[in-house]
Amino acid sequence: MKINVIGGGLAGVEAAWQAAESGAKVKLYEMRPVQKTPAHRTEQLAEIVCSNSLKSDEFGSAPYLLKEELRRGKSLVMQVAEQTKVPAGAALAGNFPNSSQSVLKRIRTSN
Repeated sequence: MKINVIGGGLAGVEAAWQAAESGAKVKLYEMRPVQKTPAHRTEQLAEIVCSNSLKSDEFGSAPYLLKEELRRGKSLVMQVAEQTKVPAGAALAGNFPNSSQSVLKRIRTSN
């Protein structure tokens, strides 16, 4: 099966990863670096532009429950966020330049 994924944000890279892990051949299209945006600072995949936080990781909170579902689904984004996290109290915050590079490396080697 061949799948095209349009967009290299968090949802796009996650969709591409999950499809590749399921055995599909995936082609991921991203507009950057060809088309720049005012919000993005890099040309990398899975760039979070508003914050370095994926919000609360406090047990039982709504953001925690969503992240826990992603963890249980073997989410690439969550794996990388955990590997690159930085101290941020109850929040899951990451070193996102490093996480974007990790996502790109994992996506490239998955197919």
